[in-house]
Amino acid sequence: MMRTHRFALLLFSFCLLFFGCAKKTVSLEEIALSGEWDTLLQASQRDFSRTYQRSALYYQALAQYMKGDSAQALASLELYLALSEGEQPSQGARTLIVATASSRGKPELVIEHAKALAEQDALQIPSAQAWYRALVETGQGDEANRVFLTHLRSTLDEVQYAQLLVESKASGPQLKQAFAHLSLQQVFELLRLASVQNGEVDWMTDVLALAREYEQLEMTQSQRKLLYALLAQLSAKAEQRVLANKYTTLAESI
Repeated sequence: MMRTHRFALLLFSFCLLFFGCAKKTVSLEEIALSGEWDTLLQASQRDFSRTYQRSALYYQALAQYMKGDSAQALASLELYLALSEGEQPSQGARTLIVATASSRGKPELVIEHAKALAEQDALQIPSAQAWYRALVETGQGDEANRVFLTHLRSTLDEVQYAQLLVESKASGPQLKQAFAHLSLQQVFELLRLASVQNGEVDWMTDVLALAREYEQLEMTQSQRKLLYALLAQLSAKAEQRVLANKYTTLAESI
């Protein structure tokens, strides 16, 4: 949800500064800036049914994305691209494509349009983070490192960097190195985040192995109870049911 709000602020600014809307879509701009998403969706759909202009599809997709319907938003953006007829997408549209494709698990689309934004000197932090995650997801480690060093390194503190790694499903060694600089409570929050990711079993197994290393540390009873609960969740995600039952029992015994 926080990520959605950050993208929304960017999309509003791109709409005002970069989209270059024609006179007929000024009202759609105004509705978008008011945040009336139901009204914007209806108005943009009416506009498109009359004009068949791609600009209305941008606002339709924006309304759908902000209403939480990223699947329909991506479908609207795909039609927007199909109607472009060689004309480049606006920077606002590219930003929305990156946000929507990231939420729908389309890393190739994220990479294509984030790269174009970077070439236009219009890449903002949420889009750069989505680009980094997409590169990690597709195994392009060297390019991901370049994007991080060029666009993200100076913008993130240690916790934000570790969170980005978790969201990117980075390797166990990378997570371990990032977690080493954090407090126990911060690590627990990130393990909680990892436990709700839709990661593959191998990645969850790596996270579980890292989390189990914290069993050896001194901590309060409440912290240990939380750790065992997190280990139970991670074990279940890693399809290790015996361990999941073990840690559930340990958490309940404290």
